[in-house]
Amino acid sequence: MAMMKPAARVSIPLDVEFFLASMFGGRSTHGARGNNQGKAWKKWCKRLSAHLRKYVEVNLVTDRKHRQLIECALEDIEKSVSRPEQERESRMVSALMSLVLLLLGDTPQHYKRRRIVSRPSHFKLDRHRSLGYSQSPLQRSLLICSTLVKPAVAGNGDQREAQRWEALFWRCYRRNQFGEFIEQFRKERRQEYFELFG
Repeated sequence: MAMMKPAARVSIPLDVEFFLASMFGGRSTHGARGNNQGKAWKKWCKRLSAHLRKYVEVNLVTDRKHRQLIECALEDIEKSVSRPEQERESRMVSALMSLVLLLLGDTPQHYKRRRIVSRPSHFKLDRHRSLGYSQSPLQRSLLICSTLVKPAVAGNGDQREAQRWEALFWRCYRRNQFGEFIEQFRKERRQEYFELFG
């Protein structure tokens, strides 16, 4: 009589459960932590890859060629989830790395290089496009509030000062004048401003 192979178990640490909660909502992931059957983890991976596709569709603006390459990488991620257990992880990691590199600009093409890839120029991915983040005044204002003002309002700093900044933010929000909020913050809290924005 043949022995049944025990079902594969996947360990899900608490920080992974928090990540899943940030992706899908806290209630849907409560109790994911611990040892799960491989099938349960596979289901999470399918959901993650579907959500990843949606995030890319909503947030990425790029040229057609780049979008096609990213689409291929997303398909590879989705296919890797369904692969046999022995090769699933290696395929997922390589597909995710490919996607990350594409989102940075392009995938490296070093297979013809005879020497070690080690020079700074070897890591540049800007041949066809460059990655640069931009922030609107609203986004900068929200970053200031979420990073510096809200923690102080919650009790981690000078309450009066934090409430003053929060009131100024909402006044500027109603008038749609975020530049005024940013400028005031830069003048009065110069060091914190430059620590946040460089």
